[in-house]
Amino acid sequence: MIVPVLSIFNAFALPEFHREWLEADLIKPGDMEIQPLVDPPYYNVQILPAPLKWRILDAYQKHIDQVLLPLGERGIADRNLFYRAMKFVVSSSFSGKSGNALLEEFRETVSRLDRIRGDDFKQTFPEYASLFQ
Repeated sequence: MIVPVLSIFNAFALPEFHREWLEADLIKPGDMEIQPLVDPPYYNVQILPAPLKWRILDAYQKHIDQVLLPLGERGIADRNLFYRAMKFVVSSSFSGKSGNALLEEFRETVSRLDRIRGDDFKQTFPEYASLFQ
Protein backbone atom coordinates (compact mmCIF):
# COMPACT_ATOMS: atom_id res chain seq x y z
CA MET A 1 0.00 0.00 0.00
CA ILE A 2 1.23 3.47 -0.89
CA VAL A 3 -0.31 6.59 0.65
CA PRO A 4 0.70 9.82 -1.08
CA VAL A 5 -0.40 13.08 0.48
CA LEU A 6 -2.43 15.28 -1.87
CA SER A 7 -1.10 18.84 -1.70
CA ILE A 8 -0.55 21.77 -3.99
CA PHE A 9 2.86 20.34 -4.84
CA ASN A 10 1.71 17.02 -6.29
CA ALA A 11 -1.93 17.61 -7.24
CA PHE A 12 -1.20 17.62 -10.98
CA ALA A 13 1.36 14.80 -10.79
CA LEU A 14 -0.62 12.17 -8.84
CA PRO A 15 -2.44 10.69 -11.85
CA GLU A 16 0.81 10.32 -13.78
CA PHE A 17 2.60 8.80 -10.78
CA HIS A 18 -0.27 6.37 -10.32
CA ARG A 19 -0.26 5.35 -13.98
CA GLU A 20 3.51 4.82 -13.96
CA TRP A 21 3.40 2.78 -10.74
CA LEU A 22 0.65 0.58 -12.16
CA GLU A 23 2.43 0.09 -15.50
CA ALA A 24 5.73 -0.73 -13.76
CA ASP A 25 3.87 -3.21 -11.56
CA LEU A 26 5.11 -1.38 -8.46
CA ILE A 27 1.54 -1.37 -7.17
CA LYS A 28 -1.61 -3.26 -8.06
CA PRO A 29 -5.03 -1.66 -8.53
CA GLY A 30 -6.36 -0.83 -5.08
CA ASP A 31 -2.88 -0.52 -3.54
CA MET A 32 -3.00 3.26 -3.19
CA GLU A 33 -4.86 5.55 -0.81
CA ILE A 34 -4.67 9.34 -1.16
CA GLN A 35 -4.41 11.30 2.08
CA PRO A 36 -5.39 14.96 1.62
CA LEU A 37 -3.08 17.46 3.27
CA VAL A 38 -4.88 19.88 5.55
CA ASP A 39 -1.99 21.38 7.51
CA PRO A 40 -0.29 23.67 6.89
CA PRO A 41 -3.41 25.11 5.29
CA TYR A 42 -1.47 27.26 2.81
CA TYR A 43 -0.31 24.01 1.09
CA ASN A 44 -3.87 22.66 0.92
CA VAL A 45 -5.02 22.22 -2.67
CA GLN A 46 -8.42 23.67 -1.75
CA ILE A 47 -7.00 27.21 -1.60
CA LEU A 48 -6.27 27.23 -5.33
CA PRO A 49 -8.32 29.45 -7.64
CA ALA A 50 -11.14 27.76 -9.52
CA PRO A 51 -9.36 27.63 -12.91
CA LEU A 52 -6.51 25.59 -11.41
CA LYS A 53 -8.94 23.34 -9.57
CA TRP A 54 -10.78 22.65 -12.83
CA ARG A 55 -7.49 21.70 -14.50
CA ILE A 56 -6.75 19.27 -11.66
CA LEU A 57 -10.24 17.78 -11.97
CA ASP A 58 -9.74 17.41 -15.71
CA ALA A 59 -6.42 15.58 -15.17
CA TYR A 60 -8.04 13.22 -12.66
CA GLN A 61 -11.02 12.53 -14.93
CA LYS A 62 -8.69 11.78 -17.85
CA HIS A 63 -6.77 9.37 -15.62
CA ILE A 64 -10.00 7.65 -14.65
CA ASP A 65 -11.18 7.44 -18.28
CA GLN A 66 -7.88 6.40 -19.87
CA VAL A 67 -6.24 4.26 -17.17
CA LEU A 68 -8.78 3.10 -14.59
CA LEU A 69 -11.93 2.43 -16.61
CA PRO A 70 -10.10 0.00 -18.92
CA LEU A 71 -9.20 -2.02 -15.80
CA GLY A 72 -12.86 -2.88 -15.35
CA GLU A 73 -13.74 -4.33 -11.96
CA ARG A 74 -10.07 -4.21 -10.87
CA GLY A 75 -10.11 -0.41 -11.20
CA ILE A 76 -13.19 0.33 -9.10
CA ALA A 77 -11.30 1.09 -5.87
CA ASP A 78 -8.89 3.42 -7.66
CA ARG A 79 -11.69 5.16 -9.55
CA ASN A 80 -13.42 5.81 -6.22
CA LEU A 81 -10.11 7.00 -4.80
CA PHE A 82 -9.70 9.63 -7.52
CA TYR A 83 -13.38 10.62 -7.30
CA ARG A 84 -12.89 11.26 -3.55
CA ALA A 85 -9.77 13.27 -4.32
CA MET A 86 -11.74 15.33 -6.85
CA LYS A 87 -14.43 15.99 -4.26
CA PHE A 88 -11.77 17.12 -1.78
CA VAL A 89 -10.19 19.50 -4.32
CA VAL A 90 -13.43 21.40 -4.88
CA SER A 91 -14.59 21.46 -1.27
CA SER A 92 -13.51 24.06 1.27
CA SER A 93 -12.78 22.38 4.57
CA PHE A 94 -10.21 24.79 5.97
CA SER A 95 -11.26 27.15 8.72
CA GLY A 96 -9.85 30.38 10.03
CA LYS A 97 -8.21 32.37 7.25
CA SER A 98 -9.94 32.77 3.91
CA GLY A 99 -8.72 30.98 0.81
CA ASN A 100 -7.37 34.27 -0.54
CA ALA A 101 -5.38 34.94 2.64
CA LEU A 102 -4.01 31.39 2.56
CA LEU A 103 -3.11 31.74 -1.10
CA GLU A 104 -1.18 34.90 -0.29
CA GLU A 105 0.56 33.07 2.56
CA PHE A 106 1.45 30.30 0.09
CA ARG A 107 2.96 32.85 -2.34
CA GLU A 108 4.96 34.52 0.42
CA THR A 109 6.22 31.20 1.79
CA VAL A 110 7.23 29.88 -1.62
CA SER A 111 8.94 33.15 -2.56
CA ARG A 112 10.85 33.18 0.74
CA LEU A 113 11.94 29.57 0.29
CA ASP A 114 13.00 30.31 -3.30
CA ARG A 115 15.25 33.11 -2.06
CA ILE A 116 16.78 30.87 0.63
CA ARG A 117 17.31 27.91 -1.72
CA GLY A 118 18.15 29.83 -4.87
CA ASP A 119 15.25 28.05 -6.62
CA ASP A 120 12.39 29.20 -8.79
CA PHE A 121 9.05 27.59 -7.93
CA LYS A 122 7.55 28.77 -11.23
CA GLN A 123 10.16 26.78 -13.18
CA THR A 124 9.75 23.68 -11.04
CA PHE A 125 5.93 23.90 -11.13
CA PRO A 126 5.03 25.81 -14.31
CA GLU A 127 1.38 24.81 -13.91
CA TYR A 128 1.25 27.31 -11.01
CA ALA A 129 3.05 30.23 -12.68
CA SER A 130 -0.27 32.10 -12.96
CA LEU A 131 -0.40 32.34 -9.16
CA PHE A 132 2.58 34.68 -9.21
CA GLN A 133 1.45 37.14 -11.89
